[in-house]
Amino acid sequence: MRILGISAFYHDSAAALIEDGRIVAAAQEERFSRKKHDARFPAHAIRYCLTEGASGLGGVDHVVFYDKPFLKFERLVETYLTFAPRGFKSFRMAIPLWLREKLFLKDLLSKELTKLDGHNGWNEDLLFSEHHLSHAASAFFPSPYDEAVVLTMDGVGEWATTSAAIGRGNSLEVHKEIHFPHSLGFLYSAFTYYTGFKVNSGEYKVMGLAPYGEPKYAETIFKHLIDVKPDGSFRLDQSYFNYCAGLTMTNGKFHDLFGAPPRMPDQLLAQRHMDLAASVQMVLEETVLRMTRSLRAETGRVLAIWGDAGWGEMVREGKYSTDHFADELVEAMVRMIGDWKPKPSPQWVTCIPSLSRSGLVANFAERVARRLALPFRPCVRKLIVTAPQKEMQNSFQQARNLDGVFAIDESLLLPGAVLMIDDMVDSNWTLKSYPRPRRYA
Repeated sequence: MRILGISAFYHDSAAALIEDGRIVAAAQEERFSRKKHDARFPAHAIRYCLTEGASGLGGVDHVVFYDKPFLKFERLVETYLTFAPRGFKSFRMAIPLWLREKLFLKDLLSKELTKLDGHNGWNEDLLFSEHHLSHAASAFFPSPYDEAVVLTMDGVGEWATTSAAIGRGNSLEVHKEIHFPHSLGFLYSAFTYYTGFKVNSGEYKVMGLAPYGEPKYAETIFKHLIDVKPDGSFRLDQSYFNYCAGLTMTNGKFHDLFGAPPRMPDQLLAQRHMDLAASVQMVLEETVLRMTRSLRAETGRVLAIWGDAGWGEMVREGKYSTDHFADELVEAMVRMIGDWKPKPSPQWVTCIPSLSRSGLVANFAERVARRLALPFRPCVRKLIVTAPQKEMQNSFQQARNLDGVFAIDESLLLPGAVLMIDDMVDSNWTLKSYPRPRRYA
């Protein structure tokens, strides 16, 4: 089956051709037009993808657009009605374009595709995916994982600004969403605008400024602009923002809060702009980390967090006092797996070995396997000792720190899903690095 995916008419239009789950070709239109962030119909990118796939549109089974325009239009109309009569200027500028083009996007796309390839056998099967589902699919389906939680955050799709989906095999199901106008992407874009950069273009400059500043305004942002809950869910105080009803991201109340109007693009950057960038970066990272920890607790299965008063203390005792994990931990693990009911269900058990405590994890994993009536296979070998992951400064260093660390004894591999047990999840990269050699073993 061949699927042509299209993104267009917002920013960075692009196309991708998929054949039986394999990416044949993908390209952004700006690479051909030489117009940065080109949002036009990606005719050049589509031609390139079809050429790489030695196909015309007649050889494509489905063409899929990346979001649903009717749902997006619904959100625009409801927002304008909510804030009316404020926002009339923005309404007057946006609605004619929607009535002229975007509401009839299916016809527009069909005409543009016909221009490309005439009527050479294309079945005109045009589908529309939800915006966040498209984001999640682009992350999960090319990944090496059969099951994963996928967290998507951006400005806004149709209604969703943040979503959590669970991918299993060839399916992807969204489980949680935060809706417009509460958006981490728009919070970041508000500071992009306020520090004098172009929205939907200059956000990377704000991120680049952040290391040069101090997060002096982070507390102010948490106190006034965003209410973040322990699980990472959040709400923005809309009285400080103008993006719902106006043509700018921020308003006078926002400017008063930070003591100055927005920087003009031709003004020199000052230290306060770097401090603002560092502050919003810290707020963003803290919010995302809360979300990921919460999702891991809900959908992943970690038995003990190090500081827990219950299992955490028992893990600590086993690692540093007795060199043996108690039977209570084995029983707790078995109960947890029973409640989890992972799909597909594990057919055998292995573990991530420790060179410093060679028998500790293997003994625990073998006892868990015995209670689950599953075979245990110590197929993973750790070849070298590296620095602790917690000493690494960022994800790149954590991933590189595990290069060449593990090897697989292919003679011990068994078919089917495997339950992998590790004694420490201090960076998650160990759990990501192990499946790669096993996948190709």
